[in-house]
Amino acid sequence: MSVLELVGISWIDSKTGYIWAFSSIGRALLWHRRGKGFDPPKVHRVVDLSLNNVVKIELDDSADPTIETVQRIAKTLEVSVDDLLKK
Repeated sequence: MSVLELVGISWIDSKTGYIWAFSSIGRALLWHRRGKGFDPPKVHRVVDLSLNNVVKIELDDSADPTIETVQRIAKTLEVSVDDLLKK
């Protein structure tokens, strides 16, 4: 049986690495960004999005980002758009 760990507010199966749910795109961005070893300034430079907006998205403190922004973030983090939008 796998051990489940609470990370932020998402459950991760430590045996399979399966992420059960992200509560928001911000949590998904934070998870994948940290997994790639990126800091917010690197994401903002590569995605061409203000640092303030990157932080606001991660904190769920902004309006929903556009699909174009989500696509650029996904490409930068080498994940699919679905990986960022899954709930």
